[in-house]
Amino acid sequence: MAMINCPECGKEISDKATVCPNCGCPISEDASKIQPVEIASVAIKPKFNKKVFVIIVVAIAIVGIGICLFSANKSAQRAKNKERFIELASLVKLSGLSGAAKCESTCNLIKKVWSDTIHEEYSIETAPYTRTNNKFNEDFNTSLGILFSSDTYKDDVAVIESSESELREYLSEMSTISEDCQKCYAAAEAFCKSYYNFVDLATSPSGSLLTFSDSFSAIDSDVMSYYKDLEFELEKLSNNSTK
Repeated sequence: MAMINCPECGKEISDKATVCPNCGCPISEDASKIQPVEIASVAIKPKFNKKVFVIIVVAIAIVGIGICLFSANKSAQRAKNKERFIELASLVKLSGLSGAAKCESTCNLIKKVWSDTIHEEYSIETAPYTRTNNKFNEDFNTSLGILFSSDTYKDDVAVIESSESELREYLSEMSTISEDCQKCYAAAEAFCKSYYNFVDLATSPSGSLLTFSDSFSAIDSDVMSYYKDLEFELEKLSNNSTK
């Protein structure tokens, strides 16, 4: 069923109606053949809000700039941390090697005083510790006690312990900035731990001459081995930083 307009009142009625229900006007057959009126749908275009658009664009730009600045700052900080890490690792290498050399000479002196007393072997280096009134001490502990009370030994121990303290500080700081330097940090940590063992041996010797000598040989070898590992990793890290 289609709709037509009443020729009298103009309101829509069925094309089958013979009388307009609104005004009572009779509807002729010709009127019922009038083409139905169809209203085409009209698409309403939303109004463009320029102000909102500008705000959105500005917000996106600010976020983008913020991300770029954050990324740049993070990259700069990582580069700075890496530079500081290399500096600290270099200090560990130098201070540790110097301290290890002092540990080595101190342990050698302990070992020689110990051995010379037992075997009553005269040496200009050990005589001040192994002999009393021009006679060898009967107990090596007496000789070692004289050595440990000497200014020479105390000065050496002060240097050794100072170096140990420095290494602990360096390693502690390195642990906080080792994100991109894990292999080098592991090498530095292993070197420091072997040095700490060397310090204990030089400052608190114990056991027999044989066990002391064996420990001395093993620790000395470990320190040099870990030192070479640190030197290798540090050189590799430094070369990568210059590329």
